[in-house]
Amino acid sequence: MRVTQTLPQDAAMLVCVPFIAPIVEYRGKKLLDGGISDPIPIKKAQQDGMTKNVVVLTRNADYQKKKSNMLWIAKRSYRDYPGLLQALERRYSTYNETVAYLEKEEEKGNIFIIRPAQPLSVGRMERNPVKLEGLYQQGYEEAKAK
Repeated sequence: MRVTQTLPQDAAMLVCVPFIAPIVEYRGKKLLDGGISDPIPIKKAQQDGMTKNVVVLTRNADYQKKKSNMLWIAKRSYRDYPGLLQALERRYSTYNETVAYLEKEEEKGNIFIIRPAQPLSVGRMERNPVKLEGLYQQGYEEAKAK
């Protein structure tokens, strides 16, 4: 189920990463980006019956997420949300375990992964149009080669 199928459009746009956007309240629940607890929800898709999955990753094959050095801020900002803190502390290992699972599923032919061959040269919040155009061209050329 897509978020936009259950949330009004304006609320769905606010569900975002901690520290950047406020917690959104909807139907008595407090919401943040679901990627905190399930960064690549492939197992949920499979449980829902999706058998042909294309997964687009923004990191190259050698990338391993590291433990965040910002957990101290989370512990201060979200001390009333122990479940969120646990998810944030586990986020890097959850991501790495999920990518390992994806790679095994790709070997079996159950999943098709699209990802950059080389590490990206832009940041998560990049706004420089020249760098973004370069990233687009990198993706375009790598997709043609695959």
